[in-house]
Parts: sequence; structure tokens; C-alpha cells
Amino acid sequence: MDLSAVIPHLILADGRTLEQVEIRSFGSKSVMVRHRDGVLQIPYDQFPAELRPALLAKRPAPTTPSAARPATAPARQAATAPAQKRLPATSSKTATATETISGRVVWQEGSRATPLGGVAVLLCDARTFAVFDRDRRGRFDAEHEQLRRKLAGEPSLPNPSKEQIQKFFEEEFLSWENMPQPLAAAQADAKGQFALQKPVGVPTLLFIRIKVQTGAGTAGHVWAVRADSPSVLISNNNAYPALAAEVPSFE
Repeated sequence: MDLSAVIPHLILADGRTLEQVEIRSFGSKSVMVRHRDGVLQIPYDQFPAELRPALLAKRPAPTTPSAARPATAPARQAATAPAQKRLPATSSKTATATETISGRVVWQEGSRATPLGGVAVLLCDARTFAVFDRDRRGRFDAEHEQLRRKLAGEPSLPNPSKEQIQKFFEEEFLSWENMPQPLAAAQADAKGQFALQKPVGVPTLLFIRIKVQTGAGTAGHVWAVRADSPSVLISNNNAYPALAAEVPSFE
């Protein structure tokens, strides 16, 4: 079975259906996939029975201790080797300490908040995210310099068509593909609620990339919010700055 091919429809054991699924990486307990609405970690036993053998064949083997050093070593080497300083013991618990962060994903219109279930919520290292976004924005701006300058209000440039503006924002949405591996990922339930484990002491943010159907049609949205409190609300009010600017009308 070709695991590199896109799976148009994937029905999981718990009843969820994912569209346009691409398998990205294999872990000891789960598989990371990218689908139409984002990225998700899926346990092996959630995949259909016909896929499991091929997936399990790709599961990485457990790590084994490195081979022990020979008991004897040349006397000259032993005599000249510098004395090893004994390092203070470190707590493995401190190195891997985590805390729970939870929240909801909603679409807000006035005082009404509609939960968005099934959305993939990514926990990203804020520093890695900033480097990726800087490079992404640089490439995108270079490829769309004239239209970007016009949208920024430069009057000397010709007015773009609606099709050009639509293509600009569609390609902006696609420019977020191939993001760095997130620290953790979760899927919002039917009430839009999610929870995941956040490493203590690491600056992080929560990131969502989603297409939403509204009265004006389907539009791509990128939302990001700092993960600096134990409970977070993610909504269209958290639109990432690159996509938050209003699109001017040139007609």
C-alpha cells in the first residue's frame, strides 16, 4: 500500500471522517497526518483495519541502549585521559515538566459564539514559529510585491481585479503549508473544547488554520494566540496579523 498517496476520505474507528489526508510522520504511539482542516496525531488503533499493517510496519522501533564500552582499554589512553567531573544530578521531572492548557474554538458574531468542532489545534514553539513566519512572509511578499503594495494603499499602481485579490489571499493561506513540527496537537470536540499538554518554561502559542463557510462564502483563516494562561479562547478575533487587514475595494 502506498502510504505517500493522498487518502481522499479516511473514516476513523471513533467515527470521525477526515478529508484529503496525507501521512507525515510515524511515532511510537501515533501517526501525524495533515488533512483538509489542519494537522492531527492519530493513534494506530484508530485507523481502518486495512491500513494498520502498513502503518505498523513503519512504526519506529524502540530505542536500545548504546553498546557498552569494552571493559579494558589501552593503559596509555587510561593514564592520559582527563579526569571526569561529576555533574550534579538533574531531575528528569523538571526537564520534562508539563502543564495542561485547555480552551474552546468558536466563531464569534456579536454576542453569539458558535463552537467549531473537529478543528486541529497546534501548540507551537513561539521562537520556531517566528523564524518560519519570517521566512514565509519574505518569500510570499517577494512573489506578490506589486499587489501587496497596492493592498497597502500605494496609489500609483493599477487596481487589481477581484480574481487577483482572491488569488492573493488563497495563496497567503497556502503559504502556511509545511509548518515546523508542533510541540503538541489536539482536536476540538463537538463543543469546540480541547486540552493538551504544554511544556513548562517554553514560550508557546496556539495556532489554527481553517476554512470557514459564512454567508459571504468559504474563506481561509489563520488564527494564533499566546498560550500563556491555562484557559484560552480561540476565535476569529484572534486572526493572525498577516490576514487580519481589511481588503480595500477598488471598484
